Amino acid sequence: MKMDRIMLTYLMAHLFLLCDAEGSSQNVSGAGAAVLRLGVFISTNASNLFEFAGFIPSLHIGLETVQNSSKAVIGADGTKYAIECDLVNSMCESSATLRGFINQLIDPVHPRIMLLGSDCSVSTEPLASISHNWNLVQISGSSSSPDLSNTKDFPRFLRTVSSDVEVATGVSSLMRQFGWSRVSLLTQNENIFTSFSTEFKTHISDLNFQLIGEHSFSSDTSPTSAFQALQRSPARVIFLNMYERYASEILCLAYRNGMTYPDYVWMVHYWYNEGWWKQGSYGCRVEEMEMMLNMQIVIDHFPRINNDDKDELNIGNITWNQYEKMYSERFTELRTEYPNASYNLEDGAFIFDTVWTAALALNRTAAKGYSLLDFSYTDENISRAIYNEALNVTFFGLTGLVSFDNNTGDRPGRIRLLQFRLQGNLTSVQFGFVTNDSFKYTENQNVDTVFPGGIPQDEEHVHISLPLFAAYTILAVLGIAFAGVCLWFNLWFRNQKIVKLSSPYVNVMIIVGAVIFYVTVILFGVDENTASFSVVDGLCHARIWFCVIGFTLLFGTIFAKAWRIYYIFSHLIPNKKVDVKDAYLFGIVAVLLVLDIVFMLPTTIISSAMLRLEEEEQGGENDGDLPEIIGVCTSDDALKWLIVLLVYKGCLLIGGVFLAFETRKVKIVSLNESRFIGMSVYGAFIVSIALTPIGFLLENFPSTQYAIMGIMMLASVTIILALIFVTKMYKVYRDPEGDSVQIGPNSGSEQHQPKVTFHCSEETYKTQIQKLNEENAVLRRRLTEKITDGTRVDIDASVVSSQV
Repeated sequence: MKMDRIMLTYLMAHLFLLCDAEGSSQNVSGAGAAVLRLGVFISTNASNLFEFAGFIPSLHIGLETVQNSSKAVIGADGTKYAIECDLVNSMCESSATLRGFINQLIDPVHPRIMLLGSDCSVSTEPLASISHNWNLVQISGSSSSPDLSNTKDFPRFLRTVSSDVEVATGVSSLMRQFGWSRVSLLTQNENIFTSFSTEFKTHISDLNFQLIGEHSFSSDTSPTSAFQALQRSPARVIFLNMYERYASEILCLAYRNGMTYPDYVWMVHYWYNEGWWKQGSYGCRVEEMEMMLNMQIVIDHFPRINNDDKDELNIGNITWNQYEKMYSERFTELRTEYPNASYNLEDGAFIFDTVWTAALALNRTAAKGYSLLDFSYTDENISRAIYNEALNVTFFGLTGLVSFDNNTGDRPGRIRLLQFRLQGNLTSVQFGFVTNDSFKYTENQNVDTVFPGGIPQDEEHVHISLPLFAAYTILAVLGIAFAGVCLWFNLWFRNQKIVKLSSPYVNVMIIVGAVIFYVTVILFGVDENTASFSVVDGLCHARIWFCVIGFTLLFGTIFAKAWRIYYIFSHLIPNKKVDVKDAYLFGIVAVLLVLDIVFMLPTTIISSAMLRLEEEEQGGENDGDLPEIIGVCTSDDALKWLIVLLVYKGCLLIGGVFLAFETRKVKIVSLNESRFIGMSVYGAFIVSIALTPIGFLLENFPSTQYAIMGIMMLASVTIILALIFVTKMYKVYRDPEGDSVQIGPNSGSEQHQPKVTFHCSEETYKTQIQKLNEENAVLRRRLTEKITDGTRVDIDASVVSSQV
């Protein structure tokens, strides 16, 4: 390290021979006090784009209040120290800054014990990267580059302004507050901006926001190409990460292309010079630039949030009002030497606090017994003590609470949010602030004052049409009412022959399944437009459960009834009763429900199979249109489970179709329910086959998908209820006593079976006739034998009749 310092000194000394000596001394020392000299680097060159001569009044005020304060630098032995500053015009350039540093460094009479500045990160970084080699602690009040947080490269550097990483926090808080999920970054390819870009992208990504590409341009080229790329993107929230000259050009292009509020939000850095948009027209008049900037946002580091405490005493026994008055007086004097100086009242307050940070660090170091007059560029002990004491400094200054992070030397800051508003003249108005990543409005500010024309949208959420949802909800409620009527009829007339023969208690399961389906239609219409995200997320599983259970109760019961008809007519045995009680049907449906639960539980419990609401983006990639966001219930293994569910329910449907087909010729006299059951099975099969591809193909068109699926579900369930119950209502109306229902000797519900007729093909008919003739021949032969034996036989004609 020592050889490196010697070599660097040698090279810088030779560089000094090529430079003009410059600098001025700011002397506010007290009489008889030992003098400590600070090197101060401020860009005072009016011809430079970045001119901060307005910091000088704040520097003077800081030095004066330190000298007049009881907290002035006093050693443990009572030695009172005065502070003088040697000012260097940094010109916001590394070469000018290093040249001024050499001038101060080789001064053999007045060594600098600390450095303040520089005001620009581009000049602060090279200075801070080498100043520690001379054991100099450096504090900046305006350099905010994220790179300066690296203590390996800048081991003796602190700053009273927070890092630009805090700007990213401000952006993310605004995005969260106004519901934005994506942001675009337009970056100038300079180190100060690329380092911020890296931190910005990391911060945004960690918070699960989306960065819609980073468009960049070189400093020696026009930003037009980058702007055109931005224009083709779906970006609506844009942060300009560049010098103000290029920001003006970009915003002018944006104005020319209609990319203004309320469709777009533009954000810029806080440190641009006052009236920066007036410095270059780039094809736009000042009035047009002001119209462009109207309602756009500035992310500011200034930690003091409001003006309620202007009369509160701060460090140095000075209030904000007193500071403002003193600044105005000194700024008037300053203009005689720097006629183009900018009025930097608020930013200058950071310089005031920087002076006090240095003074308190020196005071604490001297109080521990270090003789500050003994400091030299080779004295690492005093340097380390000053740095450690500076890290531990805490006070309430003009910019708010000042403290430092021991790991980075950064000041934890709050972000002030400003907005340009065109109210006759273009002014900036504070509307909110961010503390610990939490956004709050300032007094008298709210969403209506910030965005009176509505919050700009960075994406278009595609929802189910509210009128469509309302219409289907009404139809579903009417359907539930209709199911209630069917239930009343089924139970009230359960002892009527027509109803009794159809197993009324089994019918209850059909009605319950229908009600569940009606509710399912309503649930499928609920999205983020009608309920919160968390509610819709919870409905992802609820919908599937309702659909599966409803299907089993409705179609499973019909399937069980179709099976009973098939079983009876496939096991007809003469002179023998075939009886299938309702308990068997309840058992079939119970088994199907158990299978449903066994299937559904893993999809609800296993994390990879759990359904959750996710927003899928459609379109908006290269056409400049807003991306369409659609809420979709999905999971990592959604497709696998869906296939299993479809196969399971598909087998049930195919089985039902088979049973309906096999019993298509069977007709129950008067009741004729088998035909309606068959029709219900066919209808359910067709609807299910149609709904499956519709659900997939129309996933990106929620309203169309819901319209088709909803009407098919409503219509199919209603038709099934009508086929099973309305027909019975009509028959009960026409024949209240059920006299037309023919009951055979072994007929009835549960204990009896209704008479049936067969409609068979000619071949089947001939086969049955042949079997009956053979059976008749056998019976006649036995009868003849009995008569021959003299035995009398009474023949009941019903013995040869087929029973149902």
